[in-house]
Amino acid sequence: MPAEDSDRGHILSLQPSRSLAFLLGGVLVLLALQTVLLGVLLLHRDRPGGSAALPVPPPASSVELVTGPWGTLEISEIVVSPPRNVFMYDYGDERPHWVFPDCPPDRVDGYLSDLGVPADLVSQLTRVASPHKEGKGTVVSPSTNLVWRLTCEARQILYSRLAQFDENPTHREPFRFRGDFDAWFAGSGVSPELVEKVQRLSYRHDGYWLFSDLAMIWPLVDSPFAWTRFLQTLYQEQALSLKLRVPAGQDTAALAAYWGGRCELPQLDPVLNTSSRRGEAVEIIYLLPPFARSRLNTYVNPSGMASGTVYNCHWTALNFFRETPDNRFGKTEVAAEYINANCGVVTGDPRYGDICAIVDKSGKLVHSCTYIAGDIVFTKNGDAVFAPFVFDRLRNVRALYRFYGGTKMVVVRPKGQG
Repeated sequence: MPAEDSDRGHILSLQPSRSLAFLLGGVLVLLALQTVLLGVLLLHRDRPGGSAALPVPPPASSVELVTGPWGTLEISEIVVSPPRNVFMYDYGDERPHWVFPDCPPDRVDGYLSDLGVPADLVSQLTRVASPHKEGKGTVVSPSTNLVWRLTCEARQILYSRLAQFDENPTHREPFRFRGDFDAWFAGSGVSPELVEKVQRLSYRHDGYWLFSDLAMIWPLVDSPFAWTRFLQTLYQEQALSLKLRVPAGQDTAALAAYWGGRCELPQLDPVLNTSSRRGEAVEIIYLLPPFARSRLNTYVNPSGMASGTVYNCHWTALNFFRETPDNRFGKTEVAAEYINANCGVVTGDPRYGDICAIVDKSGKLVHSCTYIAGDIVFTKNGDAVFAPFVFDRLRNVRALYRFYGGTKMVVVRPKGQG
């Protein structure tokens, strides 16, 4: 997986993009209205293994093996989900308001037609359009009935456009699920009738199902328990569990060089040598530096959000090897400046600990994550408290961030490290 070319000069544009770093701040304000954090999530424990993951041990046929300089990895899919005691039975019933900041109030019909919206729908939306009271283009206020009647294709056109603007936080950060829709709610206990309605309100993007209309579902849920179960299912994150196979008697020097090449880990040699003697696979969590080891499959402590620190993807990637996190990296512009000043572009194969920086067409930083092995990265997809620290496939992360304009990836490594 070679790195992609970057522009000459700076690796990244120093102007922060409209990315999750900002939009999830808006989503957090929205979530504050619908969610009260009644308990502490499973967080930042000093020992490995403290997680909010809810995996069922997969059958042997579902375990993928990937071999390389890292050894042989066993890769299994899991789901990470917030505990049920963090949700409140409240949302409110507000009529949708869609903001199109780049749409002049006097040409709504032409604007929507240019997006590819069907002519009959253009006419209906134009009738409920008005100038934004703060001069930010046009506001469209469709009836709930109209929202229900949108086709999947029309919803994809409109919501993909709305997602480009911070004024539409529920569209900028929709609920998402990768793969078959039925798998999203399988075994959740959510009623089939409610699942059918969510699917009616969902749309597709790059292999993901996306859902933005939570306010449309709230009036249909008949109990606090059902609402909690529904939210927990929506917020689940698809992730990966990794183990390293160590055959009995294997010389572990090469493995230690790969997993310990960027930082000293006292536990590394004892763990690998014990696994070699027993011929057992070792959980990758035990080979990670303390920052990542204590956070894998967990969520940010809500009490920490009051400090003003932004616990986003950049904070996660740039602190991966640090004993004490540098909270400045939560600011996208600071992260971009640091990368430009201290890192160089990787032209060959990536190595453990490299940073995969996803940028938009102008070079603005949209997302960053830490390369682990194969197609696996350590990532936090956004800065909300409901975005966990997880392993995921790089191709899935790239597909997700194409929704936010992340069209290009640059792999970087601290200068002086090859």
